[in-house]
Amino acid sequence: MSVSTYLNKVYDWLEEPLEIYAITDDITNKYVPPHVNIFYCLGGITLTFHRWSASMVVLMMILYVFRVYLTGRFKNLAVKIVTSIPEAIPIIGSPLVELLRGSSSVGQFTLTRFYSLHTFVLSLLIAVFTLMYFSMIRKQGIFGPL
Repeated sequence: MSVSTYLNKVYDWLEEPLEIYAITDDITNKYVPPHVNIFYCLGGITLTFHRWSASMVVLMMILYVFRVYLTGRFKNLAVKIVTSIPEAIPIIGSPLVELLRGSSSVGQFTLTRFYSLHTFVLSLLIAVFTLMYFSMIRKQGIFGPL
């Protein structure tokens, strides 16, 4: 059996559940206005570069968190000031500060909460907004220059 025959069988096997032809047909048959150039693609290019470099981002973040933990930089003045700002809110200020810090003072729980916020919550929000943005472009199309 030749390679092309084998690939055709794999394609046929995947076509039914995934509808590959319908997806590629939808992507390739979209109207692209003639004024669209590389500058209109910068969002997609950025997304592609983030995908390619995601491993390096994670590695650098781990090294950064490791350095912050070893040097104890999270215990210094900036974290105390930033996390004490909500204390000015009447009634809920003090519980909110304790929720942010993970305890009544800045410590390991504070670092863990900030790390979780930056890695999981912000990453999830960026992914959700990016998907919403690209689905809006797919639905409305690309607008002309202003």
